[in-house]
Amino acid sequence: MQTSTGNTGSPGSPDAATDNQATEGRRDGIDHGPVTGTGRHNDHPVTVGSLSPARSQELLEAGEVGRVGWSAAHGPQIFPVSYAWYDDLIVFRTSPYGILSELGRRTQVVFEVDDLDERSHTGWSVLARGYATGIASPAQLARLWTVDGAEPWAGGIRNVFIGISVTQLTGRFFEPARHARLTTEPPAHG
Repeated sequence: MQTSTGNTGSPGSPDAATDNQATEGRRDGIDHGPVTGTGRHNDHPVTVGSLSPARSQELLEAGEVGRVGWSAAHGPQIFPVSYAWYDDLIVFRTSPYGILSELGRRTQVVFEVDDLDERSHTGWSVLARGYATGIASPAQLARLWTVDGAEPWAGGIRNVFIGISVTQLTGRFFEPARHARLTTEPPAHG
């Protein structure tokens, strides 16, 4: 799995200037080094920084619900799914008749898991890029029926297992700027 850290902002967002400076001259638009920027949201200064690849992996593995996105036959789609991390795959179950069943064929996807607290302006977000495909191995399927987290929240027949192999993993954290200064500035001597 290729891992990298990134800090990207939306054009016009408060931290876009910092992000543009960080990625200036890079064709892939990804900052491959640790970057911390500050922005404002509802008049609260916010620090945005990169999570290490190891921490991003830990958060992805510990998650229970994420969103999978891809270019479907009828245009871009994003769906929430309950999932499990198993055997180096993000695994979830779906209906053989729903739109998520499109992912049974090898498909390039993104998968996001996050934890954001709007009141405290804190949180984190992890984005995995990779390929989804249906799982067909009888031995692997027998094991997956017993994996915690792979059971979908939605009712009905959900007997199609989809696995996402991760090729790139990035993560960011968000915290109040005043909090970040306390943890990153050396103590004042006086």
